[in-house]
Amino acid sequence: MSEHSPADHGTLHAQGMTRAERTLRMDGVHNVRDYGGYSCSRGRLRRNQLFRSGHHVNASDADCLRIDAIGLAAVIDLRGVAERQAAPCRRSPGFSAHVVSADEETSGLAPHLHAARQASRGPMDLNAAHAAMIKAYRGMPFRPALQRLFTRYFQTLADISGPSLVHCAAGKDRTGLAVALLHLALGVHRDDVVHDYLLTNTASGAERQRREGAELVRSMYGAGVSDEVVAALMGVEACYLEAALQAIEAESGSLENYLVHAISLDTAMRERLIGRLIA
Repeated sequence: MSEHSPADHGTLHAQGMTRAERTLRMDGVHNVRDYGGYSCSRGRLRRNQLFRSGHHVNASDADCLRIDAIGLAAVIDLRGVAERQAAPCRRSPGFSAHVVSADEETSGLAPHLHAARQASRGPMDLNAAHAAMIKAYRGMPFRPALQRLFTRYFQTLADISGPSLVHCAAGKDRTGLAVALLHLALGVHRDDVVHDYLLTNTASGAERQRREGAELVRSMYGAGVSDEVVAALMGVEACYLEAALQAIEAESGSLENYLVHAISLDTAMRERLIGRLIA
């Protein structure tokens, strides 16, 4: 982890990329943004190499061309088999990126939908929604299938030549954790890790994503689900990510132990990541 002090942390965002610079506006793909550009322990993450998003099932023809224009070498799809079959990503005829995905289930439901199901077992209020999301985040780092896919995500980024894009369903929970782990492994300041994670709430398409999420949650659990509950499920909060990181430290002893033993991040892979992604 980087050695920035609280006193110098205020300069980090000013030296990096603005929210507008990070965001790629799309018609039907949520939360498409560059998660590079942050200061880290060995320099600064390269821009225009690391992208994240929600799934591409509703991508317009124009979106497909915009995604092609990034020049992706790889797409890492963190969804499981059933999710991909139910919502296949749209691609242009010229799409040529290598797609990395699991041949197993990384989640029975997307984490926000799993949390909605948990919350629905009692009074579905804001406290229940928050508690269910925190519980989902505490368990997420220890799903064996997701750990295996996180390993492939790290390996892919270490080995490819060119930009990558990582996504799940909503592009906020599994993707948010994967990106946070990469950032932390490369020495991005923890405050910047949380800052990037929270950009989901204001990224391009966030309002549309919340509307669509509200429709889905209410179709599954009743029209009485409140707007504040939907916001807790469809947005992100710092306490969610902190719950995952605290669980990692409690279960594995340290984040570093988790990266080495659960994600198989050895010294050689870390050095390849640094060589590829840090300027």
